[in-house]
Amino acid sequence: MRGRLNLALAAISLALCLSWLVGAFSPRCAGSCLYLEAAYALSLALLGHRLFLPALLGSTFVSISGLSMGVQSLPDLGMGVSLAGLGFCFAERIASRRAVTFKANEVPRQAIHAAFGILFCLMILAFGTYISSGIILAGTLAGMLIMHLVQRGLRGSLIERLMRHLERGGAIPGEGSLYYALGVLFALGLLRDSPIYAISVILILSLGDSLATVIGRRGRHPLPWNGEKSFEGSLGFILGCLPALLVLPGPATAIAIIVAWATESLPRIDDNITVPMASAMAYRLILGPCG
Repeated sequence: MRGRLNLALAAISLALCLSWLVGAFSPRCAGSCLYLEAAYALSLALLGHRLFLPALLGSTFVSISGLSMGVQSLPDLGMGVSLAGLGFCFAERIASRRAVTFKANEVPRQAIHAAFGILFCLMILAFGTYISSGIILAGTLAGMLIMHLVQRGLRGSLIERLMRHLERGGAIPGEGSLYYALGVLFALGLLRDSPIYAISVILILSLGDSLATVIGRRGRHPLPWNGEKSFEGSLGFILGCLPALLVLPGPATAIAIIVAWATESLPRIDDNITVPMASAMAYRLILGPCG
């Protein structure tokens, strides 16, 4: 339990620092309260523990209360959960020495990765950033509950087999999908007033990252600062980001792609959450504070 407590404290501290950082340059897009990030960071740290369900229920109650009172909007809640997730991701990767390995054939997994990104883009076009945030947030919380049940011993179900099939070796079942959804929620929250920019971020994540993995697996020229990534994978990432440049041509997208590539090339941290966060923040800095 002490390890859980230390992980929770680290995750909460990092989530609050990240919330302050986001609010410093775009306060109107960082409307989530600090206690929201803290509540969800605690919930994530308790995944698989018997106290997870009370923590998740408490966090959800706080979210619904803020929403019903008009204190927060759906994009605010999405950002709060995503910042909690990034804080937990940093804390867990620092504390853990888990070795995450690729599957022998990454193409099916990356095809699903790309398909979900396109689905999210179509959802934004159909419903806008606010309703899309609510739909993805509900799915994310349900996914957290399923991850918890799997860690508590749920075996043999279709969902459990699917989660393990889609996850890399050594990873927590559902971990990559959770971070993927959290990254999308962050983009929707930070770019809520600019849906086409949020779509560009999701295309960078879904297509760029997928192609980087597929091509990078065959790469023979490792990056000097990260031997697990290759120059071939970096080229694949840039090529995969071209649809984002077609959707939103201009220097802003080129800068966002470069920032995303640099983030994707870093070791240890899950790029499903860091790539969309980095590219969304690059866009937000270029666009200025939320209007």
